Amino acid sequence: MFKFLKVNESKAISCHLRVDQNSPVLLEDPLLVSIGKKYKKTPAHVALRYQIQRGVIVISKSYNPERIKDNIKVFDFELSTEDMKAIDGLNRNLRYLEMPVYVYLVLWWKNTND
Repeated sequence: MFKFLKVNESKAISCHLRVDQNSPVLLEDPLLVSIGKKYKKTPAHVALRYQIQRGVIVISKSYNPERIKDNIKVFDFELSTEDMKAIDGLNRNLRYLEMPVYVYLVLWWKNTND
């Protein structure tokens, strides 16, 4: 999906995606945990900050008021180039989200009609 956003910067797609319950828990990944300890941040902070530094607009979702306040704590630190490269290497060829078929169709339609 990142490729789509980079190619079509002026377009956005909104949909509700669910985490695949069979996937490993991303926020328990040893690399994210260790980088979080280095910066005295949670793995969630590290994951959010990583996306922000990549230029991705991040919208975190929570109904928990404390977690909402905590999610904003990603602007008081910056990941080093080495940490960014390490996280880049986390590719496990897994899909953490279940993407509904209609999202594929919207992506296909937008790409063929531009």
